Amino acid sequence: MPTIFQSSCFLLLVVCLTACYPPGTTSPDQKSSPTPLTGTRWRLVEVNGHQIDAGMDPGRPPYLLLPGETDSLVQGFGGCNGFFGTYKAGPADRLRFSGMGSTMMACEGKMEVEKAFLSALERTDSYAITGDTLSLHRARMAPLARLVAAKDP
Repeated sequence: MPTIFQSSCFLLLVVCLTACYPPGTTSPDQKSSPTPLTGTRWRLVEVNGHQIDAGMDPGRPPYLLLPGETDSLVQGFGGCNGFFGTYKAGPADRLRFSGMGSTMMACEGKMEVEKAFLSALERTDSYAITGDTLSLHRARMAPLARLVAAKDP
């Protein structure tokens, strides 16, 4: 049975630790608010475990945009072609894309990334947002794709 001294020491330790963070700041173990799924331009940084750099135009990186909560349309850019379709977000971070289509231009060195990105979208059934990173998953396994919130529109 703990003594009054042990209980007092524990309480003092808790007070001291919580006082280390001034009001308005968060401790390292507190999560910051995640970036919203909708209304954010998500820039592709990884697909099927491969970083997206080579051959991509830095001025026009591949991206995904789910414009709003009431709008179920999705749009984006795969590196060569614009794409569009619909999405449905549900409880427990469920996410499905359907009716995907794109323009039909051919771009040397960019088609492989674009095809992998669109394939990842078609296979997605869930997502997770950690800070400013969106991960698209199939059956909660390793991410099909990772995207980061773009700083510029």
